[in-house]
Order: sequence, then structure tokens, then C-alpha cells
Amino acid sequence: LIRRAVQLVDPRNEGIAVSELQNWELDQLRLVGILWGTDSPVAMVEDPKGKGHVVQHGDLIGKKWGKVTQIKSDEVIITEEFRDPIENRPITNEYAMMLPEPYGEAE
Repeated sequence: LIRRAVQLVDPRNEGIAVSELQNWELDQLRLVGILWGTDSPVAMVEDPKGKGHVVQHGDLIGKKWGKVTQIKSDEVIITEEFRDPIENRPITNEYAMMLPEPYGEAE
């Protein structure tokens, strides 16, 4: 079953829509497929409960308000932006979610 990530309203964030994938840490999610070679590539991410979610460029993912910034042929890049609480400067972390090796091709 493939569904588009459902948007939920989080009242703590003054009505900002929160995706279902924002209930999980990035390392709890697994990239299971990428539809590549189109103007708008999409990826399939599986949550720890085994539910599949379709994501595209710009979607929010992970508990730290990560955003899908690139979908490549074998990975999805998620960018998280923070503000340093002491120096008040922006900090950007990039996280690469890789497709697993096809069965039998791992070295």
C-alpha cells in the first residue's frame, strides 16, 4: 500500500502542518525505493511499523524538521537546519539515506 504522507496539524507549532514521517528519527526510517528519471523523482521510505510513505523534494521528514532536498538515483538527501543557542548562528546538517544493496550484490 502506497500513500502520500498524511499532513497532521501540531497545535504546539501554531498550526504548522506536520507530516506522519516527523514522528520518527531519521535513523529509524529506511529507504526502500526511488522512482528516478522523471522531472519530479520520488522515493519510498518505510517507517518502523512497516508502512510505506512516498516523499518528494521539499517534504518534511524526521523529528528535527528535516527537509528532502535531493533525490538521486541511489540516495535521498535530507537537510536539517538548526540555530546554535549560544552563538545564534545557523547550523545545517545533511543526512544521506541510502538504498540498500540488491540481494546478492553486497561485497
